[in-house]
Amino acid sequence: MPPIPYALGYTTSANGKVPKHVLCELCGLDYVDILTVRSEGYGSSA
Repeated sequence: MPPIPYALGYTTSANGKVPKHVLCELCGLDYVDILTVRSEGYGSSA
C-alpha cells in the first residue's frame, strides 16, 4: 500500500511595480516615483 502524503509545504512569491505620484514637501514640485514591492509566503497542509 503506498503512503498517504500529509503536511505538504507550499511556497509562493509575488512582485510588482506601480507609478506613484509624489509631491515634494520641501520645494512643492510633483514627480512620479516607481514603487517596487516583493512578498513571499509559506504554508503547509494539515
